[in-house]
Amino acid sequence: PLQFETGDHAASSLQMYNTGNYLRVVAPAGQGSLLGSFKYKGSILPVVYLDIHVPGEHTIDGESSSAEVQLVHLPTSGPAVAVALRLHESGDSSSSHGNSWVSSILSVLPAANTHVVVETQSVKKLHPALSRGDAARYFRYDGTLTRAPCREAEWL
Repeated sequence: PLQFETGDHAASSLQMYNTGNYLRVVAPAGQGSLLGSFKYKGSILPVVYLDIHVPGEHTIDGESSSAEVQLVHLPTSGPAVAVALRLHESGDSSSSHGNSWVSSILSVLPAANTHVVVETQSVKKLHPALSRGDAARYFRYDGTLTRAPCREAEWL
C-alpha cells in the first residue's frame, strides 16, 4: 500500500494562493512539512505543496470527480512524485462539501491572484486515506505535473 504520514499537528498556519484556476497550499518557510509526507519506493517524500482543482483533473473509466487534491513532492533532481486524491460530491469525508478541512480553507478564499495565511485543521482531515495512513489500491503512471512548467512526474 501507499503509506502517508501526516504528523500530529492539530492545526497549522498555511499559505493559500488562489491562481484563478486552482488553489495552491504551502507551509510557510521554515515550518517543516506541515502537509505531511508519503512513502514511495522505500523513501519518505515530504509534500512540498498541495493543489486543489475543481473539477478533478484525473479520470477513472472516463469519470472525473467534483474536486481533486494533488499532493506534490519535488526532489532536487529527477521527476516529481504526485498523489491525486479524488474528492466526491457525496456527504462522506472525501467530499468537498462534507470535508471540514476543505471547508476551513474555502471560508477564507482569497481573491484571484492573491494569497492569505489560513489556520487549518490537521491535514489528516483532508481525505480518508490520510486519516488511515495508507491507500491499499491506487494507479501509477508516468506523466507531467498539470501546471507550468509541467515537470516530469510519477503519478500515484
